[in-house]
Amino acid sequence: MEAAARTAQIALTFWLVVSDGSALVPIILAVVVTATKAVVKFAALRPNGLIQDPPIDIEKFERLSVANELKSNGLWIWLSVLSGLMFNAFDRWFVGAQLGSAVLVAYAACTQIAQMPHALVAAAGQTLGPWAAKRRDRLAQVDVRRNIRKVLVIATAAAALPSLLLLLVLEPLLSLWISTEFAVEHLAMARGMTLAFCLLSLNVPAYFLLLGLGRVRSSTLLVAVAGVVFVVGCLLLPPSLPGFVFMKGLFAALTISLVVLLLMLSRARSKW
Repeated sequence: MEAAARTAQIALTFWLVVSDGSALVPIILAVVVTATKAVVKFAALRPNGLIQDPPIDIEKFERLSVANELKSNGLWIWLSVLSGLMFNAFDRWFVGAQLGSAVLVAYAACTQIAQMPHALVAAAGQTLGPWAAKRRDRLAQVDVRRNIRKVLVIATAAAALPSLLLLLVLEPLLSLWISTEFAVEHLAMARGMTLAFCLLSLNVPAYFLLLGLGRVRSSTLLVAVAGVVFVVGCLLLPPSLPGFVFMKGLFAALTISLVVLLLMLSRARSKW
């Protein structure tokens, strides 16, 4: 559902831009897509919802019910979302305030196109959460932990592919989307942003695997530290586009610690 919704939103947004539609229309489209996903997800959580889990032991269900999971992990997930907000919004505020609206427009446009591969990777990566959760009670088994590491390595490598493919077509895509002049002038910044989001994509499999295995607090703290470093760096560095792009890449590089955390935990059963 996530992959289909995000792909449709991106396609419709490109179509609206090419057709010279009102800027309000893509905003309304984003709100409608987000609201539709929320309705479907809440419907799926109902006992008689759209998605039915296989029969499970009642005592285990009561112990690991949706309500209990939200109580124990909801706050940490919320903090993780705030950390993501730091990465996705704070730098734009700084760019607009320090470098002006004209530079902000170019920066935001390059960010939008650079983050598309990460959005698709994040949508696909959500499937790893339930996959890991089903193995949560069998982590004492060596083969289960070995399988988790194998999936992590393969998924992490695959997560980099969309951004690397975007790099190959970035200049003509910018020319088609905005203009040839824009593509030539801002190609270096767009490439830097694409590489930053490529690094960020590498943490997606580890993040959702840790989420499914119940390590929400650990993963949230790591992302929160990266968010704080990102904001502080944006405030301290001299205002410049290369500086903000560098901070994007630093945030993404710091979040790769999620991969290291999962590899360490999967090798030592006692740490779970």
